[in-house]
Amino acid sequence: MSRRAAAHLAIPAKRPWHNHKPSQRSRPHSGALLVLAVIAGACQLAITEPVDPWQLQKTSSTASLRGLSPVDCLCAYVSGSRGTVLRTVDGGGTWESIGPAGKQALDFRSVYALDAQHAWIANAGSPAQIYRTSDGGRSWALVHEDRRAAAFFDAMAFCDAQHGLVFGDPIDGRMELLATADGGEHWRALESPELPVAQVGEAAFAASGTCLVARKAATFVQVTGGAVARCFCTDDGGLHWQVTLLPMAQGSPSQGAFAIALDSGSHLVAVGGDYQAPEVSAGTAAWSGDGGKTFHAANAGGFRCGVAYLAGCGKWLAVGDLGSSISSDGGKHWRTMPGAGFYAVRCGRDGSVWACGSGGRVALLSSESLAGVR
Repeated sequence: MSRRAAAHLAIPAKRPWHNHKPSQRSRPHSGALLVLAVIAGACQLAITEPVDPWQLQKTSSTASLRGLSPVDCLCAYVSGSRGTVLRTVDGGGTWESIGPAGKQALDFRSVYALDAQHAWIANAGSPAQIYRTSDGGRSWALVHEDRRAAAFFDAMAFCDAQHGLVFGDPIDGRMELLATADGGEHWRALESPELPVAQVGEAAFAASGTCLVARKAATFVQVTGGAVARCFCTDDGGLHWQVTLLPMAQGSPSQGAFAIALDSGSHLVAVGGDYQAPEVSAGTAAWSGDGGKTFHAANAGGFRCGVAYLAGCGKWLAVGDLGSSISSDGGKHWRTMPGAGFYAVRCGRDGSVWACGSGGRVALLSSESLAGVR
């Protein structure tokens, strides 16, 4: 299987999911109220009974959703196959389909929302395109396009309202990196000689839009897989990179690091494994306590393609097709959680925890199903 075929491959759902019609209520959904307790409750680790902690939302979509960008407990954007982009501004009570018109052939696996009105989406595939909205999805502007057959965008991240990167599969032996310094209105290819050089058979996975993440002060971190799994860190917006080999599953197109998360300091956690053998636990996680200079192997309980840091309590949450796991010690040890599997997980700026996956599923983490940490 080619590397690009692996990047395009959708992980099949293991069981059917029911689709619901959107709610007509105008008031905030109860999920918005539940998620307000995430920092105090959902960050709590000890699960006392096998109750699904995820509160599924009613999106009416059946798309494969891999792009996720929550603003807070009320507003979130999700995106995915068939040109799908969904937005809620009432905590999941109602979802509006706001994807660009006529783009049903595109797979928007990356999305970043600055607020309820301003967002960016990127297509995983050729033509590789980036769109921008400033009116909550009522209209979209094409702000970048690459029609080369090898162009393939894996993830998008912003470190502030003006500065962002888009990470793509290698072209001519170098990682594809686009940068913006004007809030995503214009994008340029980084051409520094310090740009990462890809090894033969190395690329990235557009599995959750989180193989590239960012924080303020021009810090970006990205991970790869395939022939080799590596972590790339920059503190100057992508001009210079620190590269570290990851102690994770690697060597075939279906293996590697699929997602990375970082805290406000020097701790990083990567997750992944082998999506063709999702039950295998070995090689599914790695953690670093020194800003990515060194990594240590861990076991996340199976294949995981998304990970998030819960800043309110210092926990780490990973998701995959078969389920989710949570760690209270920086990713060294993981406890498998009950409930459904997802492709992506991210936190809103208020600590709310959202996830999305196959069959148009979006969920909020319910604190009612979790007991207190001891």
